[in-house]
Order: sequence, then structure tokens, then C-alpha cells
Amino acid sequence: MNLTVDGLPGSHDYAALRFGPIVLAGRLGTKDLAAGSQLIVNERESGQMLNEPIEVPTWPRPFSELPQAVERLPGAQLAFVGRGFSGAGRVEFIPWFRLTHERYNLYWRRTA
Repeated sequence: MNLTVDGLPGSHDYAALRFGPIVLAGRLGTKDLAAGSQLIVNERESGQMLNEPIEVPTWPRPFSELPQAVERLPGAQLAFVGRGFSGAGRVEFIPWFRLTHERYNLYWRRTA
């Protein structure tokens, strides 16, 4: 399997990263996402944990260069790291289906 980039239909400025058929998500941390924070205790406050402003890294070069900037982490099962992102420098990637209780991004914005 290879790393590939899939553009967002209708936009040249957004794309997702795949490893074979597996969509990879960029991990953006767990700030203000305590275990159980998704439980609805008060309907008026439901979703409050999602209001935290998070800076999402961007890709500053053509999307054709993104697969070469991502490498598989040795010894880890389907874990990758991408380098060269604006705003973060590096982004950790794992399969989207593995994420739980953390912030993530699927479609990356190109700024070049």
C-alpha cells in the first residue's frame, strides 16, 4: 500500500491523506476533552467541549509533495508522522477509525 492524496471534490485547496484504502487522520490533541466529556448531562451545555478554538496546521506546498513528507513510524502499527506543516511543523497520523476522545483533522488546507 502507498500513501496517496485525495482532493476534496469541488476544491483544489483541500485534500485528505490515505494509506491504501485507509483514511489517515492528523492528531490535534485532547485539550479540554476529559474522559466522559461527550456524555450529555445538561442539554444546554451539550457540545461545549467542541467550542475550544484549535489551530489546524496547513500544508504550505503542492499536495503532490505531501506523501514524500510523511513517513511510517517504525515499530508502530499504521502510525505516521508528517513534517513541514505550517503552524505545527509535524503532524502525527493514524487511521481515522482508531480515533476516540481526541481532536483530529481529515482534510488539510493547502496554502501554496
